[in-house]
Amino acid sequence: MRVFCYGTLRKGYHNHRVIEPYVASIEPGVVRGTMHEGPGFPYVVPCGDGLVHGEWVSIRPGSEAKALSAVDRLEGYHGSGQDNHYDRVMTQDALEPNIEGWLYVAGPDLDVRKRYPVILSGDWTLREASLYFAYGSCMNEADFRRTCSTAKDMGTAQLPGYQLRFNGYSAARRGGIANVERKKGAVVEGVLWQIVDPQERKRLRAREGAPHVYREELIRVRVADGWTWAFTYKLVRPFHIDIAPAYSYLQLLFDSPVSPAYKEEIVQWALAAPAESQTQYREPRHQAEQIALSF
Repeated sequence: MRVFCYGTLRKGYHNHRVIEPYVASIEPGVVRGTMHEGPGFPYVVPCGDGLVHGEWVSIRPGSEAKALSAVDRLEGYHGSGQDNHYDRVMTQDALEPNIEGWLYVAGPDLDVRKRYPVILSGDWTLREASLYFAYGSCMNEADFRRTCSTAKDMGTAQLPGYQLRFNGYSAARRGGIANVERKKGAVVEGVLWQIVDPQERKRLRAREGAPHVYREELIRVRVADGWTWAFTYKLVRPFHIDIAPAYSYLQLLFDSPVSPAYKEEIVQWALAAPAESQTQYREPRHQAEQIALSF
């Protein structure tokens, strides 16, 4: 008999002592589902195409009943159809279907998908790795990896209640640069990056000129299986007008995985930059028109 452990029951974590007396062997594994960050421990919801990383714990023959009883008490499982904190279900490894065993999943009354953020990596040991929501040039993989070469692409996400603006200026980018500001009903699309290396996090702060040009802020973003926390950057002193971005800068945004409809919106926002920004910053407005024609 096997039990799939993905949180505090994993070897090296404080609740492993509950199952340790019954362990015959431990091997890594993955199962299908979505992982959520609970209050000090994770939940798994058995839905979607996500992968949950953990360990298959094989139980010594003859101690199966004692092992299950001990873990059931820890997980608040009282039996099928009962008011359980976790339910116990049979599952199989996502990559090795011949490996199967018990998996503890979130009870139906917990409403986990609304209450708790998704752990996109599916690995509870990586829960403290930083998720960065990029909405400007850092959506472009080639450009972003100049700063964070080992970051992991976690897919696209949405920032509801905000709108995209070009109300910053960069001499290096030769025009307007992106910012986000609150606006009811609006949505900003972007890319989520998982940054594990602390040195890369420092390089990203330097790239964004934090804390003087952009400031770091924690936000809540929508992902495919619910929502999660991430950090992003907002301009400290945005201008009161939008400034026409350079063609090269817009091209970075277009060469990103956001939706075609959103790219069309970016074109319209760029074209909406007022004429006074051309004179004030000497940046030709026709570059936005040029990329609109090539889109």
